[in-house]
Parts: sequence; C-alpha cells; structure tokens
Amino acid sequence: MTLPATTPQTPSLGIVGAGRAGLAVALGLVAAGAPPARIVVRDPQRAAAIAALLPSSVAVDTDTSPLWAQLDVVVFATPDRALAAAASALASVYAAVAADSGANVTWLHLSGVTPPAALHCPDGAHHLGSCHPLAAISDAVALTQAHGADVAAQEAVDALRGACFAVAGDECALGVAVWLAGRLGGAAVEVPLDDRHAWHAAAALVANDLVALLALAERLALRAGAPLAAVRPGLLHLARSSLRSVELATASPTGGLVDGLTGAVARGDAATLSQHLRALASDPLGAAAHRTLSAVLLEMVRAQPGRDPALIAAIERAIATETSKID
Repeated sequence: MTLPATTPQTPSLGIVGAGRAGLAVALGLVAAGAPPARIVVRDPQRAAAIAALLPSSVAVDTDTSPLWAQLDVVVFATPDRALAAAASALASVYAAVAADSGANVTWLHLSGVTPPAALHCPDGAHHLGSCHPLAAISDAVALTQAHGADVAAQEAVDALRGACFAVAGDECALGVAVWLAGRLGGAAVEVPLDDRHAWHAAAALVANDLVALLALAERLALRAGAPLAAVRPGLLHLARSSLRSVELATASPTGGLVDGLTGAVARGDAATLSQHLRALASDPLGAAAHRTLSAVLLEMVRAQPGRDPALIAAIERAIATETSKID
C-alpha cells in the first residue's frame, strides 16, 4: 500500500494526546526524520516536560486551534473512552475555519479494538482508520526523570521499531496507516474489524499476562526465601533469555515456538512438573496458571514427531493428578 495521491509523501501530522503511545509515536517520527508538526498535551506540567523531549519545530499545544485544520494527518492517541469527544472537538475546529476544510485529511487512532468509525466527523469528509502497535510502551516522561532524556527517547523509539501494527480503515486511511507504521520502523498487517477483539486478546496474553506470570513467580520465589533484590532481576533475565531462545529458534524457516522451549514439559519430566504443582498447592491462582499453561505446552510437544508416547502420557497424568489434588 502507498499513500493516497492526495497526501504528501511526508504529510504534516498532528498527535492528539501525549500519553505513553502518543509520545512514543512523536519520538519515533522525530528519530525517523519526519517529526510531527503539532501535539496536544492537556496537562500544562506534562506539556512542559514533553516540550523538552521534542525538537523546537514541534508545537506543543494544550488544545487544538485553527492551525490544526492545515494538517494532512491527525493521530488520536487518547484512551478509547475519549476518542469520540476528541474527534468532535477537532471537527468543531475544522467547521470554524471553513466548510470544506479537512476534506482530504486522514484521522487515525491507535486503539486495538475500537473501530475507525469512533472518529466520526459530522461532515463525513475525513478518511478514518486505525494503526495499533503491538508493543509495550513505557512513559518517556517518567523514564526521563529516572534515566535521562536520551535513554527515554531511545526506549520509546525501540519499543515501536520492529513492532507489528494492525491497520484498518478506508483505502486512503490504510495507505497512511501503512506509511506511519513503516516510518516508525514497524510492519503493518490489515486485521478485519470483526477479528480485532481476538487480535487484542492475543496481545494481552503476551503483554499483560506475562506480567501476571512474573508476579506469580516472584511471589513463589520469595516464599522460598530468596531476597527480592535477587529475585526480580533474576526472573526478568530469565524471561528475556527465554524469549531470546524462542526468537533464535523461530528464525529458522523450519523452527517453531516449541523449538525454543525448555523445562519439565519439554523434557517429559513428569516428576518435576508434579513437584512444581505441589509447591503451588497453597497458591490457587499460581497453580491454575501453571497447570493450564503446562497443558498448552503439552499440546505443542505432542505435535512434534518422534516424541516418546510414554513421556507424553506421564505429563498428562501429572497434570490431571495434581489438578485433582488441588481442586
């Protein structure tokens, strides 16, 4: 997909909202040599902090003004519940300038599940779309306070670089969304609106549920007597190295997720799995998570050719036996 003919190859772009995602998009575009023209930050104190992170060419506004009617693209980076109100406010700006202003403007939002129609404009002239990054984004303002502006900016850029962006919208909006994803160093994939909740749930499993698993693991390790100062960085290192193992395994054309798997299920070690589940007997949430995910891993392992059926059966019995004891 390419940009629609009515849109310049480097469109003038504004961002409404400067939370984690909006600020990361702004910093990513700056790094790509296509900085946004304007960004709206409602909180004056945060606006000052954001202005310090962005080049002086980026206008940091506390509200939309008639100057926003001159932009080719507007990216809405507000919470889902605020999208309609933000779009309505900007539509009023266009209406106050001229009846036909914004006829070729593209509006995108960054939501994973909300349809582009949430950006409804009364005159119906705008191209509407969405561009949802599959990325866990930290707040660059908070990172600046802890680690400095250079680190904060780089973390924001890196979070989006290599990300998969789910895009949707009319033909013109899709072209702009693909351009935006590419400028930020990511790749775009068109996800039908009817399947967006499945897409977003998939993202939540990796981004949100992983944090829950770390919390359960941290609680268990602390119960074993390990100090928090060692437990937290140790588990984070383990998570990173596990993901790296999977990344390397799947880099091969024939590699799959299971090829990067380690641990009891991968080895067919039913005794160790049983011990894990017994250790979790006093933690119902942890036990339920471990046995459910072990069952998922077992299905992956079972599908591999050459696996010993006896070891597969032993893992099945371990999950079933310890589940009945816990329940």
